[in-house]
Amino acid sequence: MNFKRTMVLTREGSVGTFDTIEYEGALWFVTKWMHSRSAGAQRPERIVRLDRHDLAPAPDHPGIDFLLQSPVPKSVFDMAISPAALNGYSVVDRPKIMFPYPGGLN
Repeated sequence: MNFKRTMVLTREGSVGTFDTIEYEGALWFVTKWMHSRSAGAQRPERIVRLDRHDLAPAPDHPGIDFLLQSPVPKSVFDMAISPAALNGYSVVDRPKIMFPYPGGLN
Protein backbone atom coordinates (compact mmCIF):
# COMPACT_ATOMS: atom_id res chain seq x y z
CA MET A 1 0.00 0.00 0.00
CA ASN A 2 1.29 3.44 -0.86
CA PHE A 3 0.78 6.00 1.87
CA LYS A 4 0.96 9.76 1.60
CA ARG A 5 3.95 11.30 3.41
CA THR A 6 3.96 14.32 5.74
CA MET A 7 7.01 16.28 6.89
CA VAL A 8 6.72 17.24 10.55
CA LEU A 9 8.90 19.62 12.57
CA THR A 10 8.97 19.34 16.35
CA ARG A 11 9.19 22.37 18.62
CA GLU A 12 12.54 21.02 19.73
CA GLY A 13 13.89 21.27 16.16
CA SER A 14 13.74 17.67 14.88
CA VAL A 15 12.32 16.99 11.43
CA GLY A 16 10.77 13.73 10.29
CA THR A 17 8.59 12.35 7.55
CA PHE A 18 5.69 10.12 8.45
CA ASP A 19 3.18 7.94 6.66
CA THR A 20 -0.18 9.66 6.46
CA ILE A 21 -3.48 7.78 6.42
CA GLU A 22 -7.16 8.56 6.28
CA TYR A 23 -9.05 7.50 9.40
CA GLU A 24 -12.64 8.38 10.25
CA GLY A 25 -12.78 10.92 7.42
CA ALA A 26 -9.65 12.86 8.46
CA LEU A 27 -5.92 12.81 7.74
CA TRP A 28 -3.60 11.45 10.44
CA PHE A 29 0.13 10.83 10.53
CA VAL A 30 1.46 7.56 11.94
CA THR A 31 4.15 8.03 14.58
CA LYS A 32 5.07 4.34 14.67
CA TRP A 33 3.91 1.10 13.05
CA MET A 34 3.40 -2.32 14.63
CA HIS A 35 4.20 -5.05 12.09
CA SER A 36 3.00 -8.63 12.00
CA ARG A 37 5.11 -10.33 9.39
CA SER A 38 3.32 -13.66 9.83
CA ALA A 39 -0.10 -12.04 9.32
CA GLY A 40 1.20 -9.85 6.50
CA ALA A 41 -0.35 -6.83 8.19
CA GLN A 42 0.61 -3.68 10.05
CA ARG A 43 -1.30 -1.27 12.23
CA PRO A 44 -0.47 2.12 13.66
CA GLU A 45 0.72 2.28 17.24
CA ARG A 46 -0.26 5.96 17.44
CA ILE A 47 -1.83 8.39 14.96
CA VAL A 48 -2.01 12.18 15.21
CA ARG A 49 -4.75 14.16 13.49
CA LEU A 50 -3.49 16.64 10.91
CA ASP A 51 -6.44 18.52 9.49
CA ARG A 52 -6.91 20.70 12.58
CA HIS A 53 -3.44 22.17 12.13
CA ASP A 54 -1.54 24.11 9.46
CA LEU A 55 -1.25 21.45 6.76
CA ALA A 56 -0.09 22.45 3.28
CA PRO A 57 0.65 20.59 0.05
CA ALA A 58 4.37 20.05 -0.63
CA PRO A 59 4.78 20.29 -4.43
CA ASP A 60 8.47 21.28 -4.20
CA HIS A 61 9.49 18.32 -2.01
CA PRO A 62 9.80 15.02 -3.94
CA GLY A 63 8.44 12.09 -1.95
CA ILE A 64 6.54 14.34 0.46
CA ASP A 65 2.87 15.12 -0.02
CA PHE A 66 2.20 17.48 2.89
CA LEU A 67 4.04 19.88 5.18
CA LEU A 68 2.80 20.44 8.70
CA GLN A 69 3.63 24.11 9.03
CA SER A 70 3.29 24.46 12.79
CA PRO A 71 5.82 22.61 14.99
CA VAL A 72 4.53 19.68 17.02
CA PRO A 73 5.57 19.20 20.66
CA LYS A 74 7.86 16.20 20.99
CA SER A 75 5.56 14.97 23.77
CA VAL A 76 2.94 14.06 21.14
CA PHE A 77 5.24 11.21 20.03
CA ASP A 78 5.69 9.86 23.57
CA MET A 79 3.55 6.78 24.17
CA ALA A 80 3.67 7.28 27.95
CA ILE A 81 2.09 10.73 27.90
CA SER A 82 -1.10 11.77 29.67
CA PRO A 83 -3.93 13.20 27.54
CA ALA A 84 -3.59 16.54 29.38
CA ALA A 85 -0.06 16.95 28.01
CA LEU A 86 -1.06 16.63 24.35
CA ASN A 87 -1.41 20.39 23.90
CA GLY A 88 -4.61 20.27 21.84
CA TYR A 89 -3.48 17.48 19.49
CA SER A 90 -5.89 14.65 18.81
CA VAL A 91 -4.20 11.27 19.05
CA VAL A 92 -5.46 7.71 18.90
CA ASP A 93 -3.33 4.94 20.35
CA ARG A 94 -3.54 1.58 18.59
CA PRO A 95 -6.54 2.29 16.37
CA LYS A 96 -8.31 -0.83 15.21
CA ILE A 97 -7.25 -0.57 11.57
CA MET A 98 -4.94 -2.82 9.58
CA PHE A 99 -2.99 -2.36 6.39
CA PRO A 100 -1.05 -4.84 4.26
CA TYR A 101 2.56 -5.19 5.35
CA PRO A 102 4.86 -5.42 2.33
CA GLY A 103 7.39 -7.57 4.24
CA GLY A 104 4.73 -10.04 5.36
CA LEU A 105 4.52 -13.73 4.59
CA ASN A 106 1.00 -13.64 3.12
